[in-house]
Amino acid sequence: MIEKIKSSPHRALITLLVAVLLAVIHQYLFYGHEIGLSYPLFVILFYSFMYIFAQDCMRALTLFDAWVTGVVLLLSLTYLLFDNFLFQVLNFLIIPVLIMLHLTYVMGRKQRRWWEIGLIGTALDHLLPQTIRHIGTAASIMVRAGVRKMHTSQKAVVFKISIGLLVSMPILFVVLTLLTSADGVFHEFLSGFPAWLDQLAFMPMLPRIIWIGVAGLLLFGYVWGFVQPMQYESEKRENAYWKSSAPPPSVSQHPDSDESVAEPETKASVTPAFTPVTARTQAQAPSDQEPIRLDPVIAGTILTVINTVYILFVLVQFSYLFGAGKGELPNDLSYAEYARSGFTELILVTGLNFLMLIIALEYTRPMGRTGAIAQRVLLRCYIVLGITAYTVINYAGMDTRIAELNIERYHQTGQIDTTYLANLSTDAMPLLVQFADQEYPELKANLMDRKAHLDKFAAGLEWPSYNLARYRAQLELSK
Repeated sequence: MIEKIKSSPHRALITLLVAVLLAVIHQYLFYGHEIGLSYPLFVILFYSFMYIFAQDCMRALTLFDAWVTGVVLLLSLTYLLFDNFLFQVLNFLIIPVLIMLHLTYVMGRKQRRWWEIGLIGTALDHLLPQTIRHIGTAASIMVRAGVRKMHTSQKAVVFKISIGLLVSMPILFVVLTLLTSADGVFHEFLSGFPAWLDQLAFMPMLPRIIWIGVAGLLLFGYVWGFVQPMQYESEKRENAYWKSSAPPPSVSQHPDSDESVAEPETKASVTPAFTPVTARTQAQAPSDQEPIRLDPVIAGTILTVINTVYILFVLVQFSYLFGAGKGELPNDLSYAEYARSGFTELILVTGLNFLMLIIALEYTRPMGRTGAIAQRVLLRCYIVLGITAYTVINYAGMDTRIAELNIERYHQTGQIDTTYLANLSTDAMPLLVQFADQEYPELKANLMDRKAHLDKFAAGLEWPSYNLARYRAQLELSK
């Protein structure tokens, strides 16, 4: 089937129709629904769509591609298996970025290595200019598909009608102005049209139709940006320069045949391998200078200073959280409040760390051959281990672990924060229900409040919003 689509003269039209179909599925899964089963389902459909209609743009798949696909699927499955709001927000941002980078690596118009910083720029190029450019392509495909079925006479009629409508618009405006001024009843009749248009604008199906139209155009533009990528003028000039700088071998025409034969090499006829380059040619030639690199001593100094601050920060945290210091908390904060405070700021600091490490590993000049090898290995290990660690954290069951540690602390100290525990995500509800039944019945009132909230929330949900953690929590709380 894929080969038939690739060789079909109507490939673009077929791609556009399937993109609209995928947009219909997208609005059905997500419009007015909580994210749940719908997310991994659509990720699978989107990957299938890209594979079917842009397969001829793909490079040979490797073990790395299998790893990235597995990471994307595992992260998308968290919307089905878990109910942690923090990870849902983070994954909502991270998964599309991973998919975009992966597709650009596999299908992009520029062959990038997966650890290169330039892959980000190429991915953004495919996401914005290449996609937007082909929205016009979709419009032209629909016009050609409609006009193709008309005879020559019908095309002429449609063209003449279009001209007539354009010419009649200014005349119609003048006539309507005069008639509404001359007759109050006619003016009252026409004044009812805006109200009718306002009612039409809020038809239940109109937002869905707009959703489908926009999503369909974007999906088609994105996949067609890989199939028929736009080449920029600077790249055309660069390619033309390198083609023109390689002179063809000297040839002569044989008097008795149509074939050209190479002349024998002599000192007089040998074409020089390199021709003199004029000032104009030098200005047009692409720069082959070595890219700007950071000095390793400077980069090392910067990282050392920042790491010293981080070490001091960690020591202060230990002094408060583990009693190494006086344990006096600022602003009358409890230990739980202190531990939970500043989370957003620490997330931003972590993002800044990632950025600094990428810049240091990618743009720092290595010291010798060993340093170059170590630098290349560290960038690859950094990416793979970082993404793998984040995926593992998603499946670690953080809220369940928090509940376990709070229960363990209760066994040791007899103190527990029932309000905080009852507001953990539904991932922890089975453990908390068991704890309330067997050891701490005072927690049941908080859990019943949580049950009422969950029942109200789940009353309007449909199957695309199904979430296993919420279902298990409702099942346990109903006991």
